[in-house]
Formats: sequence, C-alpha cells, structure tokens
Amino acid sequence: MFNRFERLIAGRYLRAKQGQRFASLVSGFSVLGIFLGVAALIIVSSLMNGFRDDLESQLVGLDAHVEITRRDGGLIASDDPLLSALRQDPQIAMISLVARDQVVLMGPDGRAEALTLRGLAADDMAARPLILQSLAAGELADFDGWKIFITRQASQRLRIGLGGELDLISPLGNTSPLGWVPRIKRLPVGGVLDFRRDQGTAFLPLDKAQIFLRQKGGGQAVELFLAEAGQARAVQRQLMAALGSDFIVEDWMALNETLVTALDVERIVVVLILTLIMIVAAFSIVSSQVMLVRSKGAGIAILRTMGASRASVARAFILAGFRLGLVGVGTGLALGLLMAWGFTDTIWWLEQRLQGLGVRAELAYLAEMPVRIQTWQVLGYAGFSLLLTLLATLYPAWRAASLDPVEALRND
Repeated sequence: MFNRFERLIAGRYLRAKQGQRFASLVSGFSVLGIFLGVAALIIVSSLMNGFRDDLESQLVGLDAHVEITRRDGGLIASDDPLLSALRQDPQIAMISLVARDQVVLMGPDGRAEALTLRGLAADDMAARPLILQSLAAGELADFDGWKIFITRQASQRLRIGLGGELDLISPLGNTSPLGWVPRIKRLPVGGVLDFRRDQGTAFLPLDKAQIFLRQKGGGQAVELFLAEAGQARAVQRQLMAALGSDFIVEDWMALNETLVTALDVERIVVVLILTLIMIVAAFSIVSSQVMLVRSKGAGIAILRTMGASRASVARAFILAGFRLGLVGVGTGLALGLLMAWGFTDTIWWLEQRLQGLGVRAELAYLAEMPVRIQTWQVLGYAGFSLLLTLLATLYPAWRAASLDPVEALRND
C-alpha cells in the first residue's frame, strides 16, 4: 500500500528538527495518551472480568442456576410430580428442595441479625462446592439435628463462634392468651462459613427447617443446578413454557438483577471513559499532524513540483500519523498485558510494604481477585485504537495533499 518513497518521507517528517520541537512534543503526548488508554483498558477490563467471574461463582455457587417457586406463594411438596419430571431432564445436574424464610438470630449478649434461613438436605449441602470451600469452622458431618451453620460475618456481628448457642426467632409466631408471641428456639452453632461476599444466610437441615418454618413436607422453592451454567437462560425459558402460569421460573441473573445490572453499567461507563481518553489522544494526533503540514509546507510544495502526486503525499502523512498510533498501541498492549498478568504479585508486594498504613485488608481482597484476560477484548481495543489513529490522520493528509505548491513557495 505504501511505496518506498512514501515510507521515506513519513520517516523523515517524524524526526523533529530545530524549530519543530513543539510539534514533536505534541506528537509525544498523543502517543502517551493512546499508550495509557490502551494499557488502562486492558488492565481494567481484565480486573472487571475477574471480579465478575468471582462474583458469579459466589452467587451461583450458593444460589441455583434456575429457581422455581409457586406464583401464589404456596409450598412445593417433596413428593410433587414436578420434582420427578425435573429429574428426567438431562440438562439438570442437581435438584434441591429448599425451605426458607426470613428470621432473626440473637446472640448471647442480645445482638440481633436479620437474615434468610435456608433449609437444605445434608446431601445437597455437601454437593455445593462453594460451601465445601468456604467451611471455616466445623464439619459438614455435623450438619444434622438442630445445628445451625452461619456465615463468618454473622458470627463476628453476633460475637459467637463454633459451639456457641444463639436464639433463632421466626416472625411466624404463636397466639397465646397474652397475644402474639414469636417462635424462638435456641440452637448451637455447628459450622461457620467464610463466604467472600456476605450472603446474609444461615443454614439448617431441611427437616428441621420445615418444622421451624412451618413448611413441613415441602419447601418454598426448587433450586436447579445445570450441567452447563451458560444454559441457565435457555432452560429458564423452556421451563416457563412447560410449567405455565402457576409457577415463577427465574435464572440466577434475574434473582440478582440489581447487582448484575450494576456490574454491566459500571463496565460500560469505565470503558466509555477510557475510550474518551483515547479519542482525545487521537485529536492530539490531528493537531500535531496539522502543525507538521504547516511547518513542512515548502517541502511538500517541492515534492509536488518534482512530480509527487497528491495521493502519494496524502499516503505519506497517513503513514506518519499511523506510525505514532502504532507505537502507542503496541507499547500500551505490552504494558497492559504485563500488568494484568503480574497484578496479583504486585498487590502482594504492596501489601507487604504497606502493612502499617491500614490498607492491608483492602489489598488482601485485591490480591485474591482473579484476573481474566479475554483475547477478543484485547484485540478489539487494539483494533479500535488503530482505527481511531487512522481516522485522525485523514484530515491532515487531506490538507497536505490539497496544498497549492505555488502558494506554499510564495508564502515560505
């Protein structure tokens, strides 16, 4: 596309001479802006990808891929034909009947915590990898009888540990001669779960939760874990069509709609802001190339009088500006990928150096956050940056090609 003559002219015009230092400085800032924009896009996108994956693993690891409840709020019986039909579906790997409701936990010193009590069968509890990974105290073998499993956050707020006793209070109280009385049962803590994200949940064996929540013989919901998590939306639509209007079928994204939407909006806003940085840098390339055209007016006129065509002059300036963008994009890609790959090690190093400044907890969370680099994103950012650079060279190249040699020599 570019011949030897055009490459030679582009290279000579990029080398600043005496009196052209300011144009060179503007070009340098243009390269720096593209460099920082591309590097920041790669680093931030990789971190957000990792954060989203981590959050999804926390949400889906505890909540189901798909959840079924009755529209009228009634119970789904443990012998409901629906459960038998779902077990025949090859897309569904595990089915859990869940008894749940809002309760209050009260610690020994009167501290209270409102949360959701979930009743799960012991086998279903043990089959959830997130629960196995998050068990900080106790054994899953102790998940039987009237033993409750709570989160680390609830344990800290209630100031109670493994083996301690707390009061489980249900708003579904009893009527007595003295009026309404809440249902209260004292339970020992059989296990503590350390979820990275506070789930606001406590666990009780299914049969005991059914008794306490007055959901004996059934549960509020059926939770489905799929063989392929990516099929959650498709399975949800299939079940909605099959079950009709008597049931509500929601996938994990609908169950956590507010959080998922917030993450999507945050991703769009961050990418938009960083893209604007690159657009500003591209405008800097326009200004630097226009200044180059003005300073090289006499040289362009001489080239034209020696036989250089308008198209050849235009391509030389397009190549000169594109080389600036190529340098910025290339160095930005290298820095962005290096920092993304070494992010965890860098955070651990900072954590060791800043132990006395009160930021260790925040850095520890960042150090545990996975970083996921998506090839299509990296290539997309690089391609978009190069396209911006190419577009930024068109106007200066047109100005150079349309320069009148006679007028340029007369005014020099």
